[in-house]
Amino acid sequence: MTTLVFGHKSPDTDSTGSPIIWAWYLSDITGTPARAVLLGEPNTEAAFVLKHWDLPKPEIIKDVSATDTCWIVDTNNPAELPPSINDANVVGIIDHHLLVGGLKTKFPDQHHHPPFGLHRHHLARSDGRRAGPRTPWHQGCHAVVHHLRHVAIPQPHHDPA
Repeated sequence: MTTLVFGHKSPDTDSTGSPIIWAWYLSDITGTPARAVLLGEPNTEAAFVLKHWDLPKPEIIKDVSATDTCWIVDTNNPAELPPSINDANVVGIIDHHLLVGGLKTKFPDQHHHPPFGLHRHHLARSDGRRAGPRTPWHQGCHAVVHHLRHVAIPQPHHDPA
């Protein structure tokens, strides 16, 4: 069975890029079949990055079922997730927001809660490799945020060049 990886409804760059990176990590590094999905159309910035790097837009889903295995990224708020999220088998959550409560898992899950935003940086480096900066998504997000919005991206794990 393929694990679904998704973020919050109304996906921004975090909630579009993080599922792509985590599904890649699960599939290619751990051998767990996974695919990124979205809970709505990506916002303008995320759509720009997908187009710029010629990445396919993940499938958009409206709900999950009791037979779905899921990883959640960039949220832990049930109001931002599919209506049937508490019926699904949530195996892990990676988020940087305050804990909201209300999510139920069938078994103990993996929960990563780094205290910084734009956690696709954390996801891209979670296996100890310098994978993030070499992925088109990471480079695209870097370019969009730095050059279009003129804000600094926190770098929680500084990799020596």
